[in-house]
Amino acid sequence: MSGGDETVYYSVTYNPDDHGQISSSGGFTVAHGGVYWGTILPYEGYSLPSEIYVTMGGTALTSGYTYDSTTGEFMIDNVTGNLYITYDAPSNVSSAPSLRLNGSVVSWNAISGANDYHIRVMSIDTQTSYDQYFETTTTSFDLSAIGLPEAGNYHVAVWADTDSGFGESAAITYNYGG
Repeated sequence: MSGGDETVYYSVTYNPDDHGQISSSGGFTVAHGGVYWGTILPYEGYSLPSEIYVTMGGTALTSGYTYDSTTGEFMIDNVTGNLYITYDAPSNVSSAPSLRLNGSVVSWNAISGANDYHIRVMSIDTQTSYDQYFETTTTSFDLSAIGLPEAGNYHVAVWADTDSGFGESAAITYNYGG
């Protein structure tokens, strides 16, 4: 934007409950059309997440960004809205559940030492941005009971919470017909 037009800036936020923080030389704002880059820094005892999820202007992105899970570095191209960056809880426990989907019920094997299980359900290709966490002490979760806002694909991640910390997450895609 040039001339007398003022540059529009967007905010960048992330969920600190994801057991890490984001470091960026650009701070936590980015100009319209700009590139935003940074690094995921997991808290002590946690590893880097295998993938990140980026929502721009309320819409989950499936492209337009890169993430390197070996370094934690990411870059988001052509920013046109407020950014929200999340990721599944990084692990300091080496066992991931094996997920199965039967209709709307996701189930998994019991993880040794698990106190409970955390479930994250996030929209992938819907117009409504949906990103919610749930907990259960059982090894199954009925997705039809949570009231998804619209038909489409949802990312469902599950990990164990043990006395040693969070286990590795496993993910599956759930297609909700509406």
